[in-house]
Order: sequence, then C-alpha cells, then structure tokens
Amino acid sequence: MLRESDTICALSTSPGEGGIGIIKISGEKSLKILKEIFRDKKNRKLARINPWQLIYGNIINPKTKEKIDEVLASYMKKPKTYTRQDIVEINSHGGSLLIEKILKLVIKHGARLAEPGEFTRRAFLSGRIDLLEAEAVCDLVKSKSESSFRRAHGQLEGRLSQEINSIKNEILEIIASLEANIDFSDQDMPALSKKNLKAKLIKTQKQIENLLKNAR
Repeated sequence: MLRESDTICALSTSPGEGGIGIIKISGEKSLKILKEIFRDKKNRKLARINPWQLIYGNIINPKTKEKIDEVLASYMKKPKTYTRQDIVEINSHGGSLLIEKILKLVIKHGARLAEPGEFTRRAFLSGRIDLLEAEAVCDLVKSKSESSFRRAHGQLEGRLSQEINSIKNEILEIIASLEANIDFSDQDMPALSKKNLKAKLIKTQKQIENLLKNAR
C-alpha cells in the first residue's frame, strides 16, 4: 500500500548508458539520506546544505567506505518544490550499474522506489497542480510533434484549467442570482433580467460546446 508519508526515489533521466543520470528523492527523509551517503570533495560528512545550491562531492557507502561516484547534489526545501515535499537530486554519471548502486544505497537508508507517476501524483495530491495539469505532464513527455507539444505545454501552464474555471464561475454566478431572486423575492431586490440571463447561458453553452468540439 502506497503511503504519502514514505520517502520515495527514482531515476529521473532515461535508463541506460549516458553522460549524466539524475536520481530524485522526495519526502521528509530526503536530506537525512543525502547526509548519510554524501561526502564533500575533502571526504567530510555533510554537516549542512543551503537549499537551491549545488554541492560537489562523492556518494559513499557508509558501511564499506566504498566510493560509488563523484556527483553534484542539491537540496530543494518544501513547499517550493514539485511535490511540495523536501526534494534531493543527485547528478551522477550515467550507467545502469552505477545508478542501481546509488538507488540501492538510497533505499537502504530509508527510501522506497517510486511507482510510475508517483512524483506527479504527489504534486496533484498536494495541490501543486490540478488533474488536468497532471495529465499534461504525461502528454508532454509522450508528445511526438510540435502541435502536441504546444497543446500539452499550454495545458501544463493551466490554460485549460483556467478556461474551465471561468465557465464554472460563470455558472455559479448565474445560480447565485437565481437563488437570491427566489429566496429574497419579497425584498427590495433588482429584478433578474431574463434577456441577460439567457445571453449568459447561451455564451456559457457555446464555451462548453467549443471545448467538446476540440477535446481530441
């Protein structure tokens, strides 16, 4: 069973051989894990790290003292992160065996391997992004053409959410006006214009139809 309180980790770059591999850790144990497995270039244990700052050093197996790789590491402090949790990123050299060694070390010190899409799921559950923006992340990664990329990028920026929220607010305003005229009909309230009400409903209907027309 997945728990949001777990600290999770995953490879953020494409698997296989490459110049750089980035391992991301999210959760309250992120910084603690980094401090346990990271040593600076003078082989000193990490005492403190300022958020949003890259530091150079080595990933070390604390038990065997084996040097795994020289890396650049960074710590991003909540809530100004993708998941709104503490996040650590380890920039190592690419390579399947090397990445596997670092991930095993991270897991051994308190994290678990993230499920597919779990970082984005946490961003959604924390309110960092809405459901449409979460879907846009997947679309952006899978986009194969310039047009699909632009659509996904626009959705990720919240354009579709803003349009839907605008329609929602318009409908709520209409409902509020109707309810107020019913509930307070015996009081001195301006009469609700059927002409204006109809115009608003037609405008909202056209906006919804346009969204449905372009949904694909």
